[in-house]
Parts: sequence; structure tokens; C-alpha cells
Amino acid sequence: MKLFLAKATFVSFIIQGLGALLFLLIDVIVARRIGVQQFGIYSIAKAWMNILGLISTLGLNHLLLRFVPEYLSNKDFMSLKGVIRWSSDLVTATSICILILGVLLLSIFNYRAPSYSSFIWIMFSLPFIALSSLRQSVLRGLGTFAYALSPEFIIKPILILLTLSFFATTKINAAQSLQIIFFSILITYFISTFWQKMFLPLKVKDSDFLYHIKQWKDVATSMFLVVGLGFLSIRIDIVILGLISSVENVGIYSAASRLADMLVFSLVAANIAVTPMISGFHTTNKYFELQSMIKLVARGIFFFTVPLIIIMIIFGHEFLGFFGKGFEIGYSILILLMIGQLASICSGPVGPILMMTGFHKSVVKFTAISALFNLILNLLLIPLFGMIGAALATSMSLILLNLMMLIKVKRSLGLNPTIFSMRLVI
Repeated sequence: MKLFLAKATFVSFIIQGLGALLFLLIDVIVARRIGVQQFGIYSIAKAWMNILGLISTLGLNHLLLRFVPEYLSNKDFMSLKGVIRWSSDLVTATSICILILGVLLLSIFNYRAPSYSSFIWIMFSLPFIALSSLRQSVLRGLGTFAYALSPEFIIKPILILLTLSFFATTKINAAQSLQIIFFSILITYFISTFWQKMFLPLKVKDSDFLYHIKQWKDVATSMFLVVGLGFLSIRIDIVILGLISSVENVGIYSAASRLADMLVFSLVAANIAVTPMISGFHTTNKYFELQSMIKLVARGIFFFTVPLIIIMIIFGHEFLGFFGKGFEIGYSILILLMIGQLASICSGPVGPILMMTGFHKSVVKFTAISALFNLILNLLLIPLFGMIGAALATSMSLILLNLMMLIKVKRSLGLNPTIFSMRLVI
């Protein structure tokens, strides 16, 4: 178990880490080339792209993470083929509907706005973003982590960087930057689709379809609410800031947020590796092995992140300066956002543990409370404190969410996903 975990986590960590650095480099290059104002438009559009892309998947990417390894372990190839087909068909229909509705609304209400072209490219990206997410979940469930992660975290950013380099002497704006991202998303979709067909076991390809739609709908609904509310909770700051404040402030805040997000890439990388394994251990009632695994992961995440925090505190101004002139004033925002991310690091993989062990409804409740808390705080604090208020709201909601999930894991499963003793918590 330790050897497989180490290998899977190492692969995930390397690819995720490299991807995080490449995407950060992309944002730095784009920010320096288009300026603070256009970078604000670019950041708002990307926030909406992530939100709408998440809605388009309907939580089915996480459904696949749960059921692909389960059906594979039980050799239930008919159900495995059924869940893949059902998820793909539903996401295709949903994303196309959102695309059509979005283009219509933009054409009616936002046609003359400077951000119109940016949002149009976002809408056309949605089906390929959603379907790529499903392909990557299937590949993760099959245990092919390198092939699952490479399209999103290696191939896509490299394509974007190469294109930006090719047009290095051409003046670009937010819309053209997002156009480049659209074509990279399109290419990675085709690569993910090809690899899914290549790695899907032959027995699955030769099987008939077996559908458990009621069960899948129940689980997918909970997962969609969890992931949707959670993502909205950590991205609503940029959306509300864009509505209340200036696009320049959004650009500065987004730069600080991108740096703060670097702290959790080790947690995200570990979660990618352990989520299918959690489902497998839970299905076979191997809770001792599950506790050993999450403890090992928690230690690795924590001790990798501490040096990053120290580096960010010392050199935060310099890192923000890479984005261009005027971004350095986001240092205090960076520190506040890091506090919230530190809560996620210290809590370990609490979300995947609850989601993969049947407590998805509890996660829905906790995430809804956190999202509402974050929304209210953003609406109250942004008018008073601007970017500082947004950072405070986001960090406080992250701390609340992780604390609630941590207590639930301990009380309901008897597991401790942190490196610390929880006797004082419970």
C-alpha cells in the first residue's frame, strides 16, 4: 500500500506542482503584457469560466472518482461502462445548454461592454472543460494518474505558453488571452478522450451498458452541491469584488490569490492520488490501512507546505512584483489568504474522506454553511474594506469549513486526518 501510495502521490505531486508553476507563469506573463485593468477583466472571466465549468459537470466527475474504482474492484464492467456513458451524455447536453443560454444573455445585456469578447470565449470553452474533467476522472479511477493529470497540468499550460511566445511581439488584451486558452482546452480535450479509450479495459469495451441512474443521481447531487458550493465559496470573492470594486482591484486581488493558491497544490495533488484509494479501503472495510494512509499523506502535505509559507512571507512583495507595476500592494491580501489556506493544509484530506465514505450529505451541509457565511461576509466587508474585506471573508469561511469537516471525520469515522492530536478539539 505504501509503495503504491508513494508512487501515486509522487506522480500527482510532480505533475500538479509543475502545472501550478506553469499556470502561475502564464498569469504573470499575461498580467505583464495586458496591464492591471485588462488583467482584472481576464481574472473575472476566468472566475466565471471555472464556476460555469463546474456547473456543467454536475458533480459527475466526482461521481466517477467514486464508482470507477469500485466497479473496477468488483469487476462490474457493465456498470462501469454505464456510468461513463451516462455521465458523458448528461454533461454534453448540460454544457451545450449553458453555452447557448450564456451567449444569448451576453448578446442581449453585455454586447457593448469591453468584457463581451472575453466572456464569449469562456462560453465556447465550457463543453470541452466539462468533458475533459470527466475523462480525467475516469483515468484517475483507472489508476493512470500521469495520463489523467498531464493534459490539464502539463500539456495545456505548455500550449498556452508556446502560443504566447509565438505572439510575443503582438499586443494582446484579455479576450485574446482567453482565445489562446480556448484552443489549448480544445486540444487537451481530444488528448484526454484518446487516452480514456486507450486505457479502458477491453472487457469494459466489450460489455453491455448497465445503469443505476437513481443511485448515481443521489450521489451526484450531493457531490455537485459540495463541490459547487465549495468552489463558489472560494471564488465568490472575485465575483463580488468585480461587481462592487474596480477591475484594477480585481487584478491585484487575483494576483495575490494565485500566489496563495500555491500553498495548497500539495494538498490537491495528494487528494488526487488518495481519493480513489479512500473509496477502495472503505468498500473493503480496511480502516486501519485508511488511517495509516491519510496520516502519511497529512505529514507529507504539512512539512512540504511550511517552507513555502516562510518563502511567501519573506519574498511576497517580490513575487507580486513579477506580475507588473502596481501589484505589490496586494501583499497584505496575500498574507490573509494564506491564513485560510493554512487551515486547509492542517486539516488534511477531510473532504475526500467524507465524500468517499458515504457522508456526502454532511459535506453538503457544511459547505452550504461556509458558502453562506462567505457570501454574507463578502457583502458586508468589501464595501467597508475593499480587497482586505474579500480576503478576510474568504479565509474565515475556509477556517470554518475545515473545522466542521474535521470534527465530523473524528466523530463519525474515528479517523484523524491531521498530524496533530485532536483530543482538545473534540
